[in-house]
Amino acid sequence: ESFDFARPVTCAYWFSGCEKLTEITGMEYFHTDKVTNMSFMFNNCGALEMVDLCRFNTSKVTSMRRMFGSCLKLRMLDLTSFNTEKVTDMKEMFSLNSTQASYFTNLEVIYVGDGWKTDQLTDHANMFYHNNKLVGGKGTAFDGSKALDRTYAKIDGGTGDPGYLTGIANYGYAVFKDNTLTFKQGSKSAEVDGETFELTQRNITFQYEDAATATDIRPTWYNKRADIKNVVFEDGFTDVLVRNCSYWFDDCVNLASITGLTNLNTSQVTEMQFMFADCKLLSTFDLSGFDTQNVHNFSSMFRGCTSLKSLPGITYITLNTTKYPNSSAASDERILVGGMFAHSGLEFIDVSHWASTPVRSYDGLFLGCTALEDVNVTGIVTTETENLYNMFRDCSALGTKEGHPYPDVSSFVTTNVTDMAYMFDNCSGLESIDVSKFDTQNVKDMSYMFAGCKKLKVLDISKFNTSSATNMT
Repeated sequence: ESFDFARPVTCAYWFSGCEKLTEITGMEYFHTDKVTNMSFMFNNCGALEMVDLCRFNTSKVTSMRRMFGSCLKLRMLDLTSFNTEKVTDMKEMFSLNSTQASYFTNLEVIYVGDGWKTDQLTDHANMFYHNNKLVGGKGTAFDGSKALDRTYAKIDGGTGDPGYLTGIANYGYAVFKDNTLTFKQGSKSAEVDGETFELTQRNITFQYEDAATATDIRPTWYNKRADIKNVVFEDGFTDVLVRNCSYWFDDCVNLASITGLTNLNTSQVTEMQFMFADCKLLSTFDLSGFDTQNVHNFSSMFRGCTSLKSLPGITYITLNTTKYPNSSAASDERILVGGMFAHSGLEFIDVSHWASTPVRSYDGLFLGCTALEDVNVTGIVTTETENLYNMFRDCSALGTKEGHPYPDVSSFVTTNVTDMAYMFDNCSGLESIDVSKFDTQNVKDMSYMFAGCKKLKVLDISKFNTSSATNMT
């Protein structure tokens, strides 16, 4: 607190080379209104994942050379308070150095306000060198073959006026107070009533129920998950740029309501894995505002939502296999739906609208849905599917609903499937299942495929080709 009285005139190299620095606290006591030089200030802070710059006054600063150079783990930068009217040097401001050419930064978004100017720059070479994850507010993605200087150091205006930066109107943050997590749009006030969180992921050390600890990429408010009882998305939040919703409400076991979910703009979101996992009290989700054209990962999205009986809003979750083709080898370049509804309370689910969108793996899609009486998977395209492992495992209520004796998988084209292990394991209510058209010539693992199906009376596997099978336990 005593630093509140200090007025430094330079911050050049202050934290440069602090490779193990992970956090800076007390930034409210750091005044920069007299500072003229911020060059290399955070350069090579390779472990720093977040830095609070919302109170920075940069009106007198002339140099920001390599200010954030080689900050490999920074995912988001809030520069909305920056006034750069007098800055003449931004060379390599966000870049890696030449010795790190095999690396890329994690920087995904840079927010700037009305004070961001580049008119006075005389040196601005390689501002964005190797920022391959950086995307502007209108979707302009970093392209290393294009200008890396100030040409793209502006707010993204889309195809006709591309830039790598995002405007203050697209900035948002979360506030936690009185067991409520509220998502807000606009510049973060220094006097916010409650604990504030950035809308970004970082390495969080957290504790499980069994007291075991882990460190992994999670949203910044993750350690508040057990205390969150209500979530509110304010009206203005529709303008906020959100890239990643993974684990947002994972393990919020006391979360009873989500208000204004339609105000969450998901058009730029790429990941939703574990987004609502283990929200045991939530019985409905208003997904009518969801746009999932850019989402590739839905893994375990509703896993463990035990109060969820139906999900009519699933029609708003579409799979864009044109952007993320199944043929891609990299997991972040293809659609993932593994365990999406696993261990939920669903009694009925219709995913027939996924027709014509081939997915490589349906691993555990309905695993442990013990209340699931009926499921519509008609039309699901499996022509390129390799993995049906655990797909209906432990769905003990399947086949018990009058008029719906079994899930219709007769249209499944399984030519490329190699793993069918546990596919119908412990579907103890099934009396029959039509797998007569399954092409199993490439299937290696059929272990426990029909194990525990104690009511199964009819099973036609006369056309099964087991020449590739190595496990039929």
